Amino acid sequence: MLPARGGPDPARHAEGALGGRLAEPAAPLARRQEARLRALQRLLPGDLGPAVLVGHPPAERLPGRLPSLARPAARRRHAGDGDDHRDLRPAPGAAAPARRRAPGARRRPGGRDLRHHPLHRARRRDLPGLGPRPLRLRDRQPPRRPHAGRRRGRGPRLPRAHRRRHRQRRELLPDLPPVGDAAAGRGVLSAARGVPAAQAPSRSGGAVPERVVPPPQGALGVSVAAPRPGPIRVAAIGVSHWHALHDSAYLRHLAAIPGAALVGLHDDDAATVAARAAALGHPAVFTDYRRMLDDLRPDFVIALGRHRDMAAVGVHLLERGVPFLMEKPMGVSADEVARVAETAAATGGFAAVPLIQRYHPFTARARRLLAEGRFGPLSHLYLRLNRPTSARYVAWAAPWMLDPAAAGGGCLRNLGAHVLDLFLLLTGEDAEVTGAQVSARGLGQPVEDYATVLVRSASGVMGTLEVGNMFPRDGTDGQFKVSGRDALLLLEHDTLRLVTRDGEEREACRPAEPLALSALRDALERWRRGEPPAIGVRDCLRVVRLIDRAYAAARSG
Repeated sequence: MLPARGGPDPARHAEGALGGRLAEPAAPLARRQEARLRALQRLLPGDLGPAVLVGHPPAERLPGRLPSLARPAARRRHAGDGDDHRDLRPAPGAAAPARRRAPGARRRPGGRDLRHHPLHRARRRDLPGLGPRPLRLRDRQPPRRPHAGRRRGRGPRLPRAHRRRHRQRRELLPDLPPVGDAAAGRGVLSAARGVPAAQAPSRSGGAVPERVVPPPQGALGVSVAAPRPGPIRVAAIGVSHWHALHDSAYLRHLAAIPGAALVGLHDDDAATVAARAAALGHPAVFTDYRRMLDDLRPDFVIALGRHRDMAAVGVHLLERGVPFLMEKPMGVSADEVARVAETAAATGGFAAVPLIQRYHPFTARARRLLAEGRFGPLSHLYLRLNRPTSARYVAWAAPWMLDPAAAGGGCLRNLGAHVLDLFLLLTGEDAEVTGAQVSARGLGQPVEDYATVLVRSASGVMGTLEVGNMFPRDGTDGQFKVSGRDALLLLEHDTLRLVTRDGEEREACRPAEPLALSALRDALERWRRGEPPAIGVRDCLRVVRLIDRAYAAARSG
């Protein structure tokens, strides 16, 4: 218990002299306070340190830099604060100071305001080296009185309907302030509606002067759909493309991605879109993709369709601010793809391209060996991708792939993007086409069924690339090879061989999951994190330019 007001404390002070020595404290808390008080005594002017600490400073000796120490009104006993403040009682014989509170100061139950205590103010203004709160002086807010409708520490409880609407708004606007911050909430919601927060009306009818929080926008001010938590509502455009259900089968793989749901399908052909919907659980179907976007407002779009329609769809999605993944080649010429790339750069929209060979384990191993310098000077690459007959397109309800006007070509336009992208990725350089030839002799269709392209990188690395639709059954006749002075890396029949001077290593090299699933998952995850796509329109444009040059070289040669 504390002694009576104004009485001495024999456990803490030696009676008598102004510079008396502090007695040995009787508790660890007192010992700590003694050390802190001695530190304060050393920092104060030499002849008044103990006097200030004991509680009777002569007013005529106080320096100008600490005028607050001359106020005895705040130097008093604080009942209810424990032993932390025993040193702050008046010395023997001192008159009890008047009890005065600063305007607006809070008072703790049974205690006193500590804001203007001289030691507290001196430490805050002039003695920063004493460390955090040496005397543990703090004013505490009185406990709230419980009343109906209030939850401890969480603000007033809203009606159930208001809470439901608040949760819905938080799903749409993840940066919404906590419940109860009504002014800030009006600012964010008004900004999302396009109204400056300073003009957003408050409950009282006045304006709320707050910072304007603009909605997410691209470089030209086009509103961009912001990533948000919760299920991803995905729609698909142009499902007459065979990759909707076959080969890459993006819409089938979508079911393997947690948190993604297919909500709508589009195709110009009503019979085709109805058949695709029947195989995918009957999502909503549309023959106009603009109406589908208006009605469903999907979070993400998988854009397929005929090659001649891809560029227009991509530009529309970017101008509308809808993130999407679009199958290569994104157009029937480099000029069309360049228009999509320019729109993507101007709007800052999310446009991913699934050049899926980048996700193959062979690609990762080759890039690692190149980074380590294991190949030495690189000599050449040989990349072959020979897929089954083009009759599969007709069987998969995509006969337009045999129409040169709709598809823009045959296997070179379709499969050439994969091997050309792999050459550019592994060499890390631009390339030029040095020769090309195409043939439609094997299948007799209006589009080519086999093509060979010769390329050379800027530093002289040579590439021989072959693509075709001449494999007689389901599967792939493929081979990837990277050759340098010191090593050769070869992938064939799901076996990876690394040949060096020291010998040969063999290992199985099969993807852990379908490459198209890896590409789709990566695009969705990057979009949800607010990151750009790993493979964008510019990457597709580089390979489409080489494809156009290869067609030109084949026609001229």
